[in-house]
Amino acid sequence: MKLAKIAALPVCASVLIASTLVAGSTASATAVVRPAARAQHAPRGQLVSVVPIEHLSAAELTQYLRQPASYGVDAYRVVYRTITPQGQPTTASGLVAVPRSAKRRLDLVTFLHGTNATRNSTASVLRTSPDRVRSLMFAGAGFAVAAPDLLGLGVGPGRHPYGDTASEISASADQLVAARELTTALGRSLRPGVLVTGFSEGGRITLSLGRALQREQVPGFTLRALAPVAGPYDLLGVELPALVDGRVSPFVATPSRRSPPPYRPARTSWYARSSCKLSRTRRALLATASARLTPSAPTGSPGFPCTSTPAPLTTTYPPPTPPAAKASSACPARSPT
Repeated sequence: MKLAKIAALPVCASVLIASTLVAGSTASATAVVRPAARAQHAPRGQLVSVVPIEHLSAAELTQYLRQPASYGVDAYRVVYRTITPQGQPTTASGLVAVPRSAKRRLDLVTFLHGTNATRNSTASVLRTSPDRVRSLMFAGAGFAVAAPDLLGLGVGPGRHPYGDTASEISASADQLVAARELTTALGRSLRPGVLVTGFSEGGRITLSLGRALQREQVPGFTLRALAPVAGPYDLLGVELPALVDGRVSPFVATPSRRSPPPYRPARTSWYARSSCKLSRTRRALLATASARLTPSAPTGSPGFPCTSTPAPLTTTYPPPTPPAAKASSACPARSPT
């Protein structure tokens, strides 16, 4: 029944239904594929293909999530039309999940993933992806879910334009349109208010997409709630300067299996020398980033403090404000002991 509804999606040409096999499952699924359309006539957000990837009862989802789920879910990998950072037509993929609830009109959550090192680690491709787990968690609670892979990830073509705000917004907004088209074909509907959340890279995109929704720049959708988590919101103004002005402990910022030693104020201590070496590296990185992103801003200008005096480490957070000290031109000498 659901496949018949998906196949009935309005298209100008016939729909090709091809049988395929869901990765990691013994159950067959059906991919609904639209024939290629002329790029200049293809609206953004239009579905290109739909592949079922998960059909789980509430009990099966509870086992998958390792926590109670109120509803079973049906999840699909969708490929839809969107645009590149240059405004040229392209496609992107993402996950759309709907709960097996009695509600015909669903609240929509869009979940924006954190940084993915490979294109195959997205929610729509990898069954064990933490992003798929999070997406199905929302669906198991009764929400429809749209989780875009973003450009160049999943099964989308090209490279991922990391940090490109405009294409992140367009790819995410266009998937909302695709999700609405799919849920309509399944006999459900979506409320216009979108609950937007994301982690890390997705935390920053959450703010950008939320602003576009708030300004009613996504036809048919508005912003209902916003929950950005741990995003790189202000790299030049906050995060890069924090690496050199003592607000970030090197033991926190640098992966290590060693626990930080207890605080000792002597500047000739081991951790003071390590902090100085780390500060040199951070200053070099900061200078490079500043030159690339703001060529006119000299290193050491307001907002980019650069001194070679290492800030004392602390085991508490937030760290206490360090006392004013005269900048030293050299690292502390090694103690003879």
